[in-house]
Amino acid sequence: MSAVQAIRAWWHSRDRREQWLLGTMCLMLAAFAYWYGMLVPLRLLANRTLQDYDRAAADVVLVRQQADALARLRNDAPRGTITLEAVRASARAAGIAIRTSPGSETGRLDIQVDEVPATQLFAWLDALREVHRVDPGVLHVERRESGVSARFDLPANPGAAGGDRKE
Repeated sequence: MSAVQAIRAWWHSRDRREQWLLGTMCLMLAAFAYWYGMLVPLRLLANRTLQDYDRAAADVVLVRQQADALARLRNDAPRGTITLEAVRASARAAGIAIRTSPGSETGRLDIQVDEVPATQLFAWLDALREVHRVDPGVLHVERRESGVSARFDLPANPGAAGGDRKE
């Protein structure tokens, strides 16, 4: 006798009332397993997902506010200007030979640096930023065998003129 036939024989040996009782019990067990095995974990997962989404949306709003505040701060920060003499003195102090000329834009100095170690160049630019509060408008750096070459411009005081002179 196979297992299916044995279960069928066992089921038919029960009276009608026991069959209803056992059927209802199996149905209730299936509903219990479905409720606590599927629906409750899915509901918890959905709630956690909504909380994560709300937290992420709040973070996005906060980051946008901070980015806007930073942009306003950056735009409102007073930009420094520097004289040609100050650029030359600063470059000499850093051990960098520069060539300067008036930039294409009014009020800017075009500066060219040839063959210096990158660390020396960036240390000098950092010193210009710290001391004179000026940053290059556009910085173009090329790697060379003995260091780097750079070309950039700086905001200059009106009347800070300069020829194509090498320091």
